Amino acid sequence: MSTVKTDAIVAVSTNGNLDLSGQGTGGVAVSDYLILSKGADIASATALTLGKDGSAFDVTGTTAITSIGTQGVGSHVTLHFDGALTFTHHATDLILPGAANITTAAGDIAVMYEYASGDWRCVSYTKASGAAVVAAGGAWNVIATAVASNSASLTVTGLDSTYDTYAISWSDIVPASNSALYMRFGDSSGVDSGGTDYRSWFEGGKHDTGAEKLKTNTNAAQIFCDDAGNMVGNQAGEGSGGLVYLHRPGDGAMRPTVSGTVCWIDSDTNGLTGFMGGERNAVITLDRIQILMSTGNIATGRMTVWGIAHA
Repeated sequence: MSTVKTDAIVAVSTNGNLDLSGQGTGGVAVSDYLILSKGADIASATALTLGKDGSAFDVTGTTAITSIGTQGVGSHVTLHFDGALTFTHHATDLILPGAANITTAAGDIAVMYEYASGDWRCVSYTKASGAAVVAAGGAWNVIATAVASNSASLTVTGLDSTYDTYAISWSDIVPASNSALYMRFGDSSGVDSGGTDYRSWFEGGKHDTGAEKLKTNTNAAQIFCDDAGNMVGNQAGEGSGGLVYLHRPGDGAMRPTVSGTVCWIDSDTNGLTGFMGGERNAVITLDRIQILMSTGNIATGRMTVWGIAHA
């Protein structure tokens, strides 16, 4: 193997490629670490145009991407997404894992390979949340966990059409002051909290009296996770826990619908258990779920979201 030592190697032509070849069956070995230059940020576009000033780029904006312009067959580029957009699968032009669109999030990274002129394949995609890009069929996969520390709310993002059903579990939710527990949904723009966005119901009872409760709530700013009358307590031994399922009657845009069980110790240290359900009144492209108190912060507690797809 030959060794070339130089401080600068330039192409013969200003706009030409610098070709390194080991000749014959030999390769080109790089004995030191290889640094790929980062180019200037590029704005998202339907037909994404890459820069010629590097092999790694930040992609800004929220415009859906359906194709990528040619860099030269054999090119590898790394894309770091700065926000939410639809990375659109195409059978030849833009091949993505699982042959499905990906809703990006800030911090997601895609490594792309141009296998034919203007045709790209994603060889690696890493979500900032740590969630799987392609659902492992038949197994629950953790999307994310949010932990409260005197927090205004707990929010998990990164929900999309990857999974058929989501499970939302919360535990040890203790409010800063006695307060009702609420749930909301949203898309990549944020959480919906309009005064008529949700409807919900609760049916359950109190352990001290055995009294049954049935309560409905329509055209409200949130779904309640209790009977919205007995507040979750904030003293030692009080708090709330629950497990609900977020169902997907259709792919992509959907009307988020939840149902499940919840229990809590109220401000009178009485235990309450029940079944709750609710939905957002209109269709959205689901991206996030949030729980919060009717007043004040969440002092402590955790919320974890799992996803599952058919095997």
